[in-house]
Amino acid sequence: MKSILKRNRILAVIALIGLLASLVPLISRVQEEESNKYYDIVLDYNSMRSMARQSSQSEDEWIDLFKSLGVDKVALSEASALNLHDNAAIPVHAMTVKKAAESYRWEDQYPAEVAQWLRESTDVSDAIIWTETAASYEWILNAFEARFEDFEAKTYLEGEHGFIFIQQQKNGMKGEKLLDLRLGIWPDTVELFERHGYQIIPRSVTEKNMNGTKFAEAYIEVLKHFNAPYFMNNGDELVGYEDDESLELLTQYLNESGASVAMMEQNDQSQNLVWPGVEELLDNTGYRGVRVFNEWAYIQNRYQYCGYEGPEEITNTFFRAIAERNCKIIFLKMILEPDTDVSWDADEKEWVYITDPADYEQMLTDLDARLEPLGYTHATVPAMELKAPSMALKVLQGIGTAALIAVTASLHPTAIAGNPSKVYAGRPGVNGLRQSEVIEVTAAQMEMLRDIAAETGVNHEADIDRKDGYLPELPAGVFEFAGLTLETAERPGRRVEVNKTDYARIMASIDEAKEKADYVLISLHDHSLDGEKENVPAFLEKFCRDCIARGAHAVIGHGPHLVRGIEIYKGRPIFHSLGDFVLQLNSTPSAPAEYYEKNGVPVDAGMKELLWTRSKGGKRGLMYDRRMFETFIPYWEMEDGKLTRLELLPVELGFDAEEARRGIPQPAKDLSFIDHLARISAVYGTKMHIENGKVIIDL
Repeated sequence: MKSILKRNRILAVIALIGLLASLVPLISRVQEEESNKYYDIVLDYNSMRSMARQSSQSEDEWIDLFKSLGVDKVALSEASALNLHDNAAIPVHAMTVKKAAESYRWEDQYPAEVAQWLRESTDVSDAIIWTETAASYEWILNAFEARFEDFEAKTYLEGEHGFIFIQQQKNGMKGEKLLDLRLGIWPDTVELFERHGYQIIPRSVTEKNMNGTKFAEAYIEVLKHFNAPYFMNNGDELVGYEDDESLELLTQYLNESGASVAMMEQNDQSQNLVWPGVEELLDNTGYRGVRVFNEWAYIQNRYQYCGYEGPEEITNTFFRAIAERNCKIIFLKMILEPDTDVSWDADEKEWVYITDPADYEQMLTDLDARLEPLGYTHATVPAMELKAPSMALKVLQGIGTAALIAVTASLHPTAIAGNPSKVYAGRPGVNGLRQSEVIEVTAAQMEMLRDIAAETGVNHEADIDRKDGYLPELPAGVFEFAGLTLETAERPGRRVEVNKTDYARIMASIDEAKEKADYVLISLHDHSLDGEKENVPAFLEKFCRDCIARGAHAVIGHGPHLVRGIEIYKGRPIFHSLGDFVLQLNSTPSAPAEYYEKNGVPVDAGMKELLWTRSKGGKRGLMYDRRMFETFIPYWEMEDGKLTRLELLPVELGFDAEEARRGIPQPAKDLSFIDHLARISAVYGTKMHIENGKVIIDL
């Protein structure tokens, strides 16, 4: 270690400065989090109402239960005419004229004047709303007029029955679409929770082209009325996003009230939901944001999950969100379990709510009990104070910042992170670069393989799935043989094609990183090869070059357990593989039974016998390949984005050392392996020489 520092004093000093600089914001962040150990729970009324209807308890009883468990805030979504219609307890009916005309003897259901409106309608998107009370009629009509610019409608009120006929508006908005406009919180719902002493958190749902100044002004009045401590946005964009004046009004309200912006966590826990306009809002309110753990569907489904009793794993999830990821608010939705009365086929699986009050009591009391020893208090959460960096830190940051983008090209397809669908949560996973392989065969070989497939039935299962629509149809000229994709060509070969979606995503991340960092580094994990382990596949070479061309300053490869060639592309380094730096295979403490069976070793044998058998007495495998024990540490300097210096410190991991010392890195004494590195780098035009125990790349 001393020799490394002696030969790399400048590098050591830079590394030390970087370490010390990183401690400054880290300590500040820890101190701020320690001073803000509060958490809160906001009840989701929508799921609670649905759950209550499946239970033997009334809504009032459930509301009282959660209040007794310390939950004193509830999120109430603003109603639209359409979801008022969907609530059987509310005397409001909303539908298109087309839908109304499909009902039995529809003309008899309406007063003559209203029926005439419907008969004269020429647009199937015209809409009709009718209410069974005068109060609901007035509430809905007033809300439309208050929230939608130049609202026009034909209206009719007779006794307790009111009718609102909506046609296309001046701005082109169809009547049917206006049934989605959020009108406010239904008064009966407000009264229900105020009677039980809850703090109401209003939530609106924004719809594009219906989110202008009037809508924002009306919603801000709702926020002012309830004086909620959190602003919980929902919908396509930030409230008032379609108008600059509205954003200013919202900013002014938040600054005057002190309410925090509730940042809903993404279902893959990578970041918060980002509505258009929210970054500007946070900037203008001093970044007064509070992270919210949104109980996505896959979390609701964790009842008796992985062998845990009842809702225990849901409690675990809440605990980790608060204690480990600094989520301050739990958006509490009701628990689900599979309906045992229906088929468990994936396409037919149904979920029902857990309706036992004891489960909810256990979940919340256990959460409180686990957080209390850590110093957390259940209360309204203040926003974390925005810490401005000191001048010294700004100076250190001015030296430079680097972005690291990690990519893996060797993965099972299920390992890649998945985007959410309309119903299912996104899947956490890796930033993968998937590939598809095409085997090219001659026409004669293709005919032979078709005959073999027909006689052996190797494609029967895939053929049936494709016929039934579970697999896509094969393109013209493509044949599948036992899972391999074949194409006819003049001569046999193999072609690898990179997934276009993955490629575009990674390139876009480089674009973003360039805007935020001085240097962009790509960490590329890959095991694929081209004939030999040290040969880099053509698709991977192209990808690395594309990364450099896009703006990355270096690509650092690893994965194949040996060194691969060094390429200088457009003045920037591509290390196709650095090999391994630390090895611990010799200290593996255990292995699964299947691994013993695979190698023909009794499961009660020790690891030494297992590894010795697998290696055929130390004659095969990674731990017996000298190349696996040879690597290097690169050091380079750049000016204007181009290499000006590139040195390699050769490192060995003790191939010839005694067993206990194998795998520990140290400066290499024998530099003969550098000749091999020079040969495999020469194919990229890279030249190097040894100088004072270091390898200098000729630039």
